Amino acid sequence: ELKIGCTEPPLRVAYDIKYYSGVVNCGNLLLESDIGGTHPWIPPKVTLPEADAIALYTLIYLDPYVNVPNNGSWPDMLTPGSKAPARHWVVGNINAEMLQTGDFTGATTVSAFKGPSPPWGSHPYGQFLFKQGNGKTAFSTLPSPSGIYNWDYKTFIEKHNLG
Repeated sequence: ELKIGCTEPPLRVAYDIKYYSGVVNCGNLLLESDIGGTHPWIPPKVTLPEADAIALYTLIYLDPYVNVPNNGSWPDMLTPGSKAPARHWVVGNINAEMLQTGDFTGATTVSAFKGPSPPWGSHPYGQFLFKQGNGKTAFSTLPSPSGIYNWDYKTFIEKHNLG
């Protein structure tokens, strides 16, 4: 089970937001109108300067509470909705240099970035970085933005030996 929380060392995630800092800091609030919704979806810059120089990584960005019941809002409502979880971005074959610069151009986009756009309330979103146990992986492309709901991330993690 993936748990949203803080890690040490922290995965650095930053959105390019015009009017305030878009740096994700273990639980801060970012407005949908700045990172998702109807404007163009631009993925955040994700870095981990401490990345292992010989490892490859997979980044998974997901919403575990999509479609919270009764127009609920997290953290008041902790029951995942009927569409949970939603896959917002998956990138594989990320090397240490890419994690130092945040430039994933040479990585494999498994599922294109879809910015958060909850119909109501606030949601936590998790960015999870996994070492690839099998080295360079031939991932199949997953559909996005259609097909992102009710994603079986456990099977994906197991199938690709991520850990």
